Formats: sequence, structure tokens, C-alpha cells
Amino acid sequence: ALQSPAEFEQTVTFDVPPATALLRVTLNGSEERGTFFHLHVAHEREPTSADAGSTLDSGFQAIEVAAPAAGTWHALVRPPGGAGRTLGAWQLTATTFP
Repeated sequence: ALQSPAEFEQTVTFDVPPATALLRVTLNGSEERGTFFHLHVAHEREPTSADAGSTLDSGFQAIEVAAPAAGTWHALVRPPGGAGRTLGAWQLTATTFP
């Protein structure tokens, strides 16, 4: 898990082992009023807002990927309006299931 007081969008990198049945990436944001996020993930490259993800305007997001490819994954945490907007504190957790 990673905690961040980031004020702008941020990309986080993590590894997924071979033979993983499920990857779950969760984002828990500050409960401050107006703290909203979008979360996107991509395998082996930097994600963009066009990649698989959640575009709900919420401080709490989750993405599940069945049978994800092994290797390096990246998660993008960004404000709904794009770069330059304050996010507030958040915690990202990437969990793999055999």
C-alpha cells in the first residue's frame, strides 16, 4: 500500500507475480469535502485516462482485473478535472490473489 499527500495526479508502480488469478487495486481518499479521484491502471506502461479504470467522482475507487498479465503494472490517480487540481490525501492498495 502507498499513502500520499499528493496535490496533483500521480502514477504508482507495482509488480504482479505469474499465475495471479485476480488483481484488485483500491483507492481510499480523504473524507474532506470535494476530494474526488479517478483511478486508471495499465500493464507495462504509464496509464492514461483512456485506460481501464474508474471515472466515478468519488474518494473511493476500485478496479479488478481477472487473470492479469505478470509484470509491472502502473496506477494513475488523478483529479476529475485533470492535472493541477488539488486531490487531498489518499491511500492506494494493490492486492493479488493466486
